[in-house]
Amino acid sequence: AEVIFKQLAEGKGYSLRVAGRQEQFSHVDFILNKDGKEWRVDVKGAKKLKRTDDKPCHEHIWLEFKTGNGKEGWLVKDGGCSHIAFELENEFILVSRKDLKKLAEKLCNLEKRVDSSKKALYCGYKRFGRQDLLSLIKTEDLKQIHHSIWPKQNTPN
Repeated sequence: AEVIFKQLAEGKGYSLRVAGRQEQFSHVDFILNKDGKEWRVDVKGAKKLKRTDDKPCHEHIWLEFKTGNGKEGWLVKDGGCSHIAFELENEFILVSRKDLKKLAEKLCNLEKRVDSSKKALYCGYKRFGRQDLLSLIKTEDLKQIHHSIWPKQNTPN
């Protein structure tokens, strides 16, 4: 996902720097600059709904409130990325992390905990043996907040 995103960003005229090691620990993959503005982007490849699925799911997006070791997840961690780029089948959808966090707080009831990834839509989900806290939203939900669509069609696979 990162390779394709990098090609798209460069093709759109952004100056781009790959994040350094410390920045990557703060959930930043690329720093983009254009017209005097800076975006610190975390690129999220398409994820499976459950581990045993053959293919990634493009209709839903996993949100990470806490990491596997109980630390702040990429959605809630301040000082890291400013934007998230979610890979879909034919495009990336870019959103502000802060806008997404507000949307998630409105849509997701983290107090309602479920024990299965397939039940995680708008609920809190913790993987067995981990300290994480995840939730699932519909990809369509992202269109409720300001977003940009970057089609993939001009990039080699």
